[in-house]
Amino acid sequence: MVRAPRVVILFSPAGGGHRSVATAVGNAILAERGDAVVEVLDVLGFAPAWFRYDLAWKTLQLHGGELWDWVFRKTDRGLPGPADKVRHQLNKVLLHRLATFLREAQPDRIVCTHYLPAMAASRLVVDKKLHSPVSIVVTDYVAHEGWIYPGVSDYFVPSAAVARSIMRRDVHWNRVHITGIPIAPTMDEPPVVLPHRLPLEVLLLTGGVPTALVRATIASLDPAAPLRYAIVAGKDDAFRAGIERLVRQRGLDAVVHAALPGLRDALDQAHVVVTKTGGLVSTECLARGRAMVMPWPAFGQEHGNLLKIVEAGAGITATDHRDTSSLLAGLAADPERLRELGQRGQRAAIRGSARRVARYLLRGLPGSSDRAVSGIHYAAR
Repeated sequence: MVRAPRVVILFSPAGGGHRSVATAVGNAILAERGDAVVEVLDVLGFAPAWFRYDLAWKTLQLHGGELWDWVFRKTDRGLPGPADKVRHQLNKVLLHRLATFLREAQPDRIVCTHYLPAMAASRLVVDKKLHSPVSIVVTDYVAHEGWIYPGVSDYFVPSAAVARSIMRRDVHWNRVHITGIPIAPTMDEPPVVLPHRLPLEVLLLTGGVPTALVRATIASLDPAAPLRYAIVAGKDDAFRAGIERLVRQRGLDAVVHAALPGLRDALDQAHVVVTKTGGLVSTECLARGRAMVMPWPAFGQEHGNLLKIVEAGAGITATDHRDTSSLLAGLAADPERLRELGQRGQRAAIRGSARRVARYLLRGLPGSSDRAVSGIHYAAR
């Protein structure tokens, strides 16, 4: 009897993207091997209760964008030796329960969608305490030194540019695979074509954007423009109530939502999406063929996502968030431009990413077929 493969997928709840990518890969593995034992685990479940990295990250997004941008750039070529040693020691102390779990479990594959578990797992490999291959799924359209660790077997990356960046950091080319960013299968389905009509349907996503900036953006929207808004305000009741009041005061044609269970339906019902440039939401907009307007600053890794969208010709960026209304009105008056942005997004999307990663991870395991992993591109030297 063939032993069922065991795969552990580790994510950090810092933003929703890492969790979503981990879930997409886990579900794709189960679709390929129904007998597989797949554990999608929050790395903070292994850390002390006081270590709220998720809350710290949210605070940094909402109030410390410039600081994060400076830290991101400053650390992109590595930390000085003493500082890096402290970082690894801190990770070792905080995630010692994760290390114990992995040493005892010795799963067939370990997959990390965030640097925190990747640091812990790769250290065990280097110390010869873990015999499982460790893979990293990069969840933004930019590479950073924080993703690079000895002991990592494979990197699954979203683009050729990210592949080249990782290889420049002394990672051998045959360990870097251009797969795209894994998204849910429903997002990967053929896009729904929404005929151009007025008022133009606008999906406005506020997650991770400073609240004052969201309010200022909404306050600048022109109620006379031929636009209808679906505004996703999130789980903060006070913030959502404030946005609802602002919508009424401005006389906007808008519905304000709390957090949605999924974005697929909301994306398919929108002509254009106003959003910050998170790696996952950017990928989902590309896959659904939705034009993007990006009026807010993109700090750290999100700057790489912004460049990807602009390079693909799939979105428009604003120099001032108060220009959002005029940019949207321009798209309402130019159906061809709107259609072009969506089509360019579709062409830039890499479909089947989750399945591609899953098939690669299952290769060579007992009971798995040796069929080709369609669409995996090995980065050129």
